[in-house]
Amino acid sequence: MVVGTEHIVTALAQSGSEASEGLGPRPSPSPSPRPRLVLGQREGRKRAEGGRGQADLGERAGPSQGPSCAGLPSTGTGDKTTASSSEARVRGLSVSGRIIQTRLVVVGPGPSPSAAGTESASKVSGPQDDSRELRGVDAANRSTGCAASWMRHAMRRNANERTRHRGGRGVTGVMAVRRAGPKDLSMLLSERVGRSLETTIKGCRNSGRGSAAVRILPSFEFDFSVLIQKESGGQGVWVRVFAVLPVIDGSQHLSIQERNKMDLPTLASVLQLALSTNPEERKAGEERLNQFQHAPGHLVGLLQIIVANNVDLSIRQVASIYLKNVSAREWTPRKPESPGVSDGDKATVREHLLEAIIHAPPIIRVQLGECLKTVIHADYPEQWPVLLLAIDGNLKSQDQQRIFGALYALRILTRKYEFKDEDERAPVYSIINTTFPVLLEIFKYLLSIQNPTVEIADLIKLICKIFWSSSYLEIPKLLHDANIFSLWMACFHNLLERPVPVVGQPTDPEQRKVWGWWKVKKWTLHIMNRLYNRFGDPKMSKPENKGFAQMFQKQFAGMFLQSYMTLLSVVREGGYLPDRVINLALQYLSTSVSKSVTYQLLKPQLDVVLFEIIFPLMCFNDADDELWRDDPHEYVRKGYDIIEDMYSPRTAAINFISELVRKRGKENLQKFLAFIVEVFKRYDEAPADRKPYRLKDGGLLAVGALNDKLKHTEPYKSSLELMLVQHVYPEFGSPAGHLRAKAAWVAGQYADISFNDQRNFSAAMHRVVAALKDAELPVRVDSVVALRSFVESCKDLNEIRPILPQLLDEFFKLMNEVENEDLVFTLETIVEKFDEEMAPYALGLCQNLAAAFWKCLQSAETDEDDDDSGALAAVGCLRAIGTILESVNGLPHLFPQMEPTLLPIMQRMLTTDGQDVFEEVLEIVSYMTYFSPTISLDMWSLWPSMVNAMDEWAIDYFENILVPLDNYISRSTEHFLTCQEPNYQQSLFKMMSTVMADEKLEDSDIEPAPKLIEAVLQNCRGRVDEWLEPYLRISLERLRKTKKNYLKDLLMEVVANALYYNAGLSLNILQKLGVTQEIFQVWFQMLYATKKSGKPVHFIREHDKKVCILGLANLLLLPAEAMPQELQSGLDQVFKAVLKLLVAYKEQRTEAAKGAEEVEDEDADLDGWRSGDDDDWEKELADDEDDGDEADTQKLQKLAAQAKSFHPHDDDDSDDDFTDDEEFQAPIDNVDPFIFFSDIMNGLPPDLDLFLTSSFGLVLYISAMSTTDPARFQALSGCLDFQHQAMAHGLSQHAEERRKEIEKEMTEKSQSGAGMREQ
Repeated sequence: MVVGTEHIVTALAQSGSEASEGLGPRPSPSPSPRPRLVLGQREGRKRAEGGRGQADLGERAGPSQGPSCAGLPSTGTGDKTTASSSEARVRGLSVSGRIIQTRLVVVGPGPSPSAAGTESASKVSGPQDDSRELRGVDAANRSTGCAASWMRHAMRRNANERTRHRGGRGVTGVMAVRRAGPKDLSMLLSERVGRSLETTIKGCRNSGRGSAAVRILPSFEFDFSVLIQKESGGQGVWVRVFAVLPVIDGSQHLSIQERNKMDLPTLASVLQLALSTNPEERKAGEERLNQFQHAPGHLVGLLQIIVANNVDLSIRQVASIYLKNVSAREWTPRKPESPGVSDGDKATVREHLLEAIIHAPPIIRVQLGECLKTVIHADYPEQWPVLLLAIDGNLKSQDQQRIFGALYALRILTRKYEFKDEDERAPVYSIINTTFPVLLEIFKYLLSIQNPTVEIADLIKLICKIFWSSSYLEIPKLLHDANIFSLWMACFHNLLERPVPVVGQPTDPEQRKVWGWWKVKKWTLHIMNRLYNRFGDPKMSKPENKGFAQMFQKQFAGMFLQSYMTLLSVVREGGYLPDRVINLALQYLSTSVSKSVTYQLLKPQLDVVLFEIIFPLMCFNDADDELWRDDPHEYVRKGYDIIEDMYSPRTAAINFISELVRKRGKENLQKFLAFIVEVFKRYDEAPADRKPYRLKDGGLLAVGALNDKLKHTEPYKSSLELMLVQHVYPEFGSPAGHLRAKAAWVAGQYADISFNDQRNFSAAMHRVVAALKDAELPVRVDSVVALRSFVESCKDLNEIRPILPQLLDEFFKLMNEVENEDLVFTLETIVEKFDEEMAPYALGLCQNLAAAFWKCLQSAETDEDDDDSGALAAVGCLRAIGTILESVNGLPHLFPQMEPTLLPIMQRMLTTDGQDVFEEVLEIVSYMTYFSPTISLDMWSLWPSMVNAMDEWAIDYFENILVPLDNYISRSTEHFLTCQEPNYQQSLFKMMSTVMADEKLEDSDIEPAPKLIEAVLQNCRGRVDEWLEPYLRISLERLRKTKKNYLKDLLMEVVANALYYNAGLSLNILQKLGVTQEIFQVWFQMLYATKKSGKPVHFIREHDKKVCILGLANLLLLPAEAMPQELQSGLDQVFKAVLKLLVAYKEQRTEAAKGAEEVEDEDADLDGWRSGDDDDWEKELADDEDDGDEADTQKLQKLAAQAKSFHPHDDDDSDDDFTDDEEFQAPIDNVDPFIFFSDIMNGLPPDLDLFLTSSFGLVLYISAMSTTDPARFQALSGCLDFQHQAMAHGLSQHAEERRKEIEKEMTEKSQSGAGMREQ
């Protein structure tokens, strides 16, 4: 029980003109209405000064100098607030060389903090004279500034208290900021108060014997609790000791109770707890942080802790991470119910975030940068117009730290507009016009510095990134000025030409390639490549950019090409260049090949480029050999990782060769191939112990990379089979493993050529199959990948069928050994080729793929190198499972057998854990719910996971989720309707109502919702009356807000489906909602709306028309008294609309049938073309002109014109012409609309025999029997004009034809079934 008085110390001492490392209010001789937030100086200055500028006890603090966040709200001694009776102020203490703040707590014996910690510190009690005494002490100390005397007096007073309160042993302790332990307490109390910790404890306990044990316990309500207990035992005394951080009061006007919630020491303690290695403590800290996230001032409090240099860096780091996450989640909340960040907190964070970034250490700056990115994307420029001025002011400050922070922020700001379209780029033009002049001056100054440090490289790199983001999609108008652009190009040219400093380069290869100066070189290459590739060709430029392109091509393209050649000469000389730099340099050369101006400059040096730079890069090298031997798995990963291709010099070399022979093949292809032939010849002639294996490897890579060109160009095309037999296939037996792997890869590249001797194809395929058992892992992987091409090209599957079990066995051995999605591609190809023949292996395949998936997933989760190979392989496993399920869809009995294997994957991956594979998992769920004979209860357990995902994050997958949900409703209707726990009907409506009401969602995002409503109304006819009104209400509410025609159609079809479900009930609901007339007017306007071409705007699909026909026709069955008056008077319009829809439906079906026949004919023609002559193709590929870029431009223009002629544009057609999904099945598929309407029109009930093919035909039949009114239909027919009478007559005849066709189909079906039963 607390018996003393709590005293809160809120002043932070600072001395002289030096800035403290702390962060807090500035004490001043007179009260200040708005204290300033003081930030620490740079780390380098702190080290140099050795912690000077910190106040000792009794020393009066002076004003602080240094950078500050002026105006940041704070509580402290600088304001006008006077101390309460329970508060006393202390100037500050110096412990371990740090300025601290303290909170003094007087407690007596009592329970641990876990039991008593919930008591509010403001609700302390004690004798009245205690408070008066302390107020007097406080006043005296404030007048003298002597903190030490105040503390001694408090200690003496507390020592006397033990005799006044019998049994109560009071103790006073003062704790340094964070993590201060017994040593700090002892130092503080002995050096500054004049007594040791042990003496203090002994004196407080009336005992001169024994020693003290002190341990620190984290507490939520308080920063730390100290347990002081005698060594010999006895009752302990809990002392609560606080580290008081400078306060930023985000809400500026919080009450005492609110401040308790946002107490900064408490927040620091919780952040400390979130770092705990104890999972329970860490979880408790995270939960408490989540409770705080919406509290006023919380983000500001986090920022306060982040910028406090006297706080442990780990606490500041976790605070910065949490600030980043909360900002990303709550600055612009995704969930409407979330309160988000208050406007006051937003304003405070915006005001001080840039200053915080300027002074933050790198580990924290990166987190604050992400926070800045969030704020910029949400608020700039509307809510944060002053940001640009603040950045510009810091750029002009002449202070390197401020310039760096400003550049860092400017990079984030410009990156917002990096990919923005023209109509969204207006703000970036203002940014460029404001900052680029000063950026250029800074750039030139930095380049003029002699012997620059790596810190200078960091500044230059930021300038390069800003230029990149500002000019990525469009050249700023400012740079169209030739003089200004030339100055920028001079700077970049300087960077390319100057050698990278030798001093300071790391020796470690991984660190060396990311060293600051090499990154500057990389970004310079990036920029020049982008400028030339996108903006440097006048023929490909926009009219407004042609002048710029001509200037670049004339003045700079050639100049930079020479700089690139100089840079690449290092490769010839055996010097060091990072892989990424080589890759980017070769990209510029590839672009230069296609441009006449630079190709003419490159041409004289082309032999040097080809044979001294390009080809050596293509050959197997020392690094490859080391990786092959030491880490074959990593060798395989790098070889198949498309991300690695962005950094690989070898990939860039291959791309250069490919571009050269494609654009300038006439003069270069033969020369290059002659060189490769010479390499092969020298290899064949060399003795076995001196064969140049690595050169042969490069030659094979070149041949394989040029396969597209060689397979279509004579005379090379005719010689390919001989080349393979002489130079490729023999290497399957090479002693060099990398040559065996390369032979398998090249064989796969040419597996689809026409072999004159089919035995060569068979021999190659069997060698590839044999290589699946090679001792070297990379050989086995390359062989599996190559096998895919052989399986696709194999004309006689009997060659593979006998060895299929062996193949599958080797596959799964390899999949257990390596994670590679290309292996799965081969497996998919085999499954597709053999289709239902895979049935005996299906279960085993799924089990092996599932095991491989879990392994890949575990690898992806534990991988610390940001390597995506495991994740990609996991996706491949799921895709292969989907392929297997599709291949055995005709064998439904297999699906229940595979369910136990696949269910755990579906259960896990339908949560947030499966966001990267969600689409693939939904495909598996779709197959399992569609092809399985019945949907098991285990499969039903997946429904809540999909609905929860939709509610939280999976709106982008709504179209994919639609399929399995439709399957549940249509194939397990009874369970959907009768299950109460969970209530599937309720959860479905909740999900769809949320989606329909979300105005932030695009119309296209909502389209699956009305489709699901249709599934419910059609499959549950007569059994979901209570849901009809809710579904109609949410659909009509969304219809009023909808802009896209397709969604309008779907929402109106909800009305049509409702009428078909129960016309009378639906009309009553529309009347109740008061929308009957409005809805039918809109519906009829949509029915008659046409485009300029005469095509309908709405209800384009056959299914759309059919739904409308059935809904309106069912309306005609209602007796007159069941219809509203306005509908009775317009019944003839309903009748005519049905006729119109039926005619359009009939015409569309006829066109679809005709189109199907034409497609079959085109397929036959295509097969003939494939088997025909390739002369024209070869001629086109072989015909390269010197100005290949001009030829390409003409071809592109011709293709664009042809594409335009095939897609005539209709001005008023803003939506796609959606077509029917051939695989989609609906209950109304068995209802023929012609027969249905014909029977109604003739005053007859629908034909029972035909109509009962529908699951709900009996309901309509009984309804029609009781409601048909022949006289009414005769009257309607009689008022038709001649045109509509002709339409009605024609439709009646067509209905009879359809009736006979259906009868015939049913007879044949029954006979077929009888025949099968007899067999």
